[in-house]
Amino acid sequence: MLKKLFLNKGLRFYLELVAGVIGIVAAIIFFAMDRQLLGGELGFADISHFTLIFIIAGSVVALFDAFFPLPGVGIVAAALFGLGVGNHLRLACYPLADLSLAVPFFTKDVILAQKAVTLFITFLVVFILLAIMVVVSNFLGKKKA
Repeated sequence: MLKKLFLNKGLRFYLELVAGVIGIVAAIIFFAMDRQLLGGELGFADISHFTLIFIIAGSVVALFDAFFPLPGVGIVAAALFGLGVGNHLRLACYPLADLSLAVPFFTKDVILAQKAVTLFITFLVVFILLAIMVVVSNFLGKKKA
């Protein structure tokens, strides 16, 4: 049964499968680390739950498109990943501004800004790579050639 599931699948299937699974895991890890490390100590509205929602929704849609390929579903997954990346990039700008100017305006101190920048930029790179994987998978065939 499992062998039949992966039989004659193209690169698109595997890219969406990997992006979906890693996206769900990375979003949950980011949200847990955000709450544990920063814990509401930021001076701006930390709406990282929107990043969590968009990345998990994009991952679920990518997984759905991997197993049940329908026209246009991959585009929806790419759009959801794009919204998650955009929201996450906006969140990363506030502590990055504090760190680059060495003035704690959005965060309470520069050390908290350093922790926030490290957390946000690390996961921003992961989310961007996942979004690129989903976008590239839309240009690939559904079946093995």
